[in-house]
Amino acid sequence: MKVIVKLIVCGVLAVVGSVFSFLVPGIITRNYDKCTEEVTAIVVDLRADEGDTTLYAPVYEAVVNGKTETLSSNTYTDPHPEIGDERTLKVNPDDPSQFYDPVSDGLLLKIFKYIGWGFLAFAVIVLFLPIR
Repeated sequence: MKVIVKLIVCGVLAVVGSVFSFLVPGIITRNYDKCTEEVTAIVVDLRADEGDTTLYAPVYEAVVNGKTETLSSNTYTDPHPEIGDERTLKVNPDDPSQFYDPVSDGLLLKIFKYIGWGFLAFAVIVLFLPIR
């Protein structure tokens, strides 16, 4: 019975770790290969998400295909860029609403991967602990 519980716990930890390490980053980056045009964008606004702490998502303006576009980020962070800051974004030239900021999105991906690796490491540790 203890062995079954141990295997179930390891399985759950491994599934959670895999979701954080592979599935979530895969969802976040699913359109990155389409974002081939590098543009310089200016932060023109900040959208606030007020919970326990206030996080901000930047709204950018950038010239894409010769047309000024407003690009709203869905990545809420703190610290955040200030209004007037310039950022280099990668944009899908066919659909400018698809874009990413390699700096802030890269940090988000690392956080998810490290959390996932932690769960996977803990699953391995639990697997090799002796049963008493």
